[in-house]
Amino acid sequence: IRVNLPQEEHVITVPSTAISYAPYGDSVFVIENKEGATVATRRQVEIGATRDGRVAVVSGLQVGEQVVSAGHNKLRSGQAVKVETPTAAVAAKAD
Repeated sequence: IRVNLPQEEHVITVPSTAISYAPYGDSVFVIENKEGATVATRRQVEIGATRDGRVAVVSGLQVGEQVVSAGHNKLRSGQAVKVETPTAAVAAKAD
């Protein structure tokens, strides 16, 4: 008897609220420290499946990067920000 079990996949996920969906490409705002300032930088991402309010990011992010999960509709790339609540850390998840 052979049983084919699903293989464990490691994917990067973010909250679905962190994704800005647009016809020219999906993006997220990543929190970065540049020249001593905390700024939000827009980054294009390629997304995959959505499950339980989280979206798989196929490319464009690294594990551990912080993304803006709410209020990104008012941001511009390179804008200085103050983080008042914890941002969503990009996590590797086994599905």
